[in-house]
Amino acid sequence: MTKSIATVSELRAGPVRLTFRDGELRYLKVGDREIVRRIYFCIRQADWEPPMPRFELIELTRQDDSFEINMRATYGYDSACFRSEIHIAGSSDGTITFTVDGEVLADFESQRTGICVLYGSDSLAGRQTFSIVNEDDSTSESEFPELVSPGLVAEYHSSLSYETADGISVSCRLVDGLFQMEDQRNFGDSSYKAFTHNPYTSKELTKGQRGRQSVVLEVNTAAPPQVSAGEPVRIAVGAPDEAAVVPRIYPASESTPDAVFAAPNRNRDSHREAETVTFGFQPAGHLWDDDTLMENVTALEPEVKTLRSFAPAARCRVDAITLEPAHPRPAADARNSGPFAGAWCARIVKYLALAGADEAVFCVDGAFAQRVLELAAETVGRPIAPTSVDPHGPIDAFAVEQPDGLRIWLINKTTQNQRVTIELSDTPAAAVCRIAQLVLPAGVRSATSGPAAISESLPVRDGELALALLPYEVCILSP
Repeated sequence: MTKSIATVSELRAGPVRLTFRDGELRYLKVGDREIVRRIYFCIRQADWEPPMPRFELIELTRQDDSFEINMRATYGYDSACFRSEIHIAGSSDGTITFTVDGEVLADFESQRTGICVLYGSDSLAGRQTFSIVNEDDSTSESEFPELVSPGLVAEYHSSLSYETADGISVSCRLVDGLFQMEDQRNFGDSSYKAFTHNPYTSKELTKGQRGRQSVVLEVNTAAPPQVSAGEPVRIAVGAPDEAAVVPRIYPASESTPDAVFAAPNRNRDSHREAETVTFGFQPAGHLWDDDTLMENVTALEPEVKTLRSFAPAARCRVDAITLEPAHPRPAADARNSGPFAGAWCARIVKYLALAGADEAVFCVDGAFAQRVLELAAETVGRPIAPTSVDPHGPIDAFAVEQPDGLRIWLINKTTQNQRVTIELSDTPAAAVCRIAQLVLPAGVRSATSGPAAISESLPVRDGELALALLPYEVCILSP
């Protein structure tokens, strides 16, 4: 048993593996199957802006197949308006309990204050039914929708459960309260969110009020599948898909920003005969950590496909694509100028093409993003080929068939170096163009912070090419 002060840890609760980061439980998996995306506590103030917690205590006790976390945090911008005491326990039988005791420190208005549970749409959309216990204790069944639902996915319920085809049983219940569940893809998030209402009787929270919420997640499986950890990511390239074409890419100077996808999706009748339908992609509205922004990219595909379902003849323009939220914060997002933005933009190009979008306007500054978009603009109108990458894995990839040959794009989605093996045939070597952070010798400083343009030729041995990617590196191969 180990006891520590920690902010990032890989934990186990029986068959469940998960990441603890920034006071949240993320990427809860059995084997390689994601069963729940996140469990966290959140405050949404009067303007829906979520103040981030300032942790006074994070204490973790960990064993091989169980853990216990105690946290204390305050929330608010200019001054603290709320304090939480959070206790999380994960047991060896696959049960995880997330309990929040809250105290209002100053009067404020809250749209919502409570625990949220996110279910990843990549794993569940159109493939998984679920059962809920309704407010009147009756039960009903439904399905995680494939297309983006304009309304709630589930009304008031105390618990939600589902069972996968490979025998994993998942149940999540709220103690002494009720969930509702919305389709967050309306706002650029790649998840369905089960949210709770204030345990404080009204939106006007007053100093001295206290409340408690507790969520219990139970996971059972007869035989946890194997975990593919520690091995290089293996990638095979498929055949080009003529329906998945790289869209026209416009610079920020040609942007006329529009509302997020919820606007046309909730007003479908007024868009059915439109020549062009525009919506913005601003996935930082709810949470804006690196994980959230990178994972939300996949929401573009169901957004565009949903648009095609009610406006099939319209041109689809995504404008603006930005790391900035709809409600501006005091300073621009610093990730605009770093390698994160380059990797983020490269993934967006992939998912816009898979979805069949016609036009895209990127309002992302910085040399990394601009270099990626310049290279992507050379592929406009070309079909992309899918690859065998796991959407929940650390690497993303796609290929574009150009007149002079294949281009394979590799994208490191993480802050860690990643090893990759690409299956290639009939070629002794591959040209590699890297868009990576310039690495300087110790003690040497640079006046620029832009990407290093690195070109090299690497050998292909036995039909395979092996290479390593730096954090958030984008790499383009030409076999």
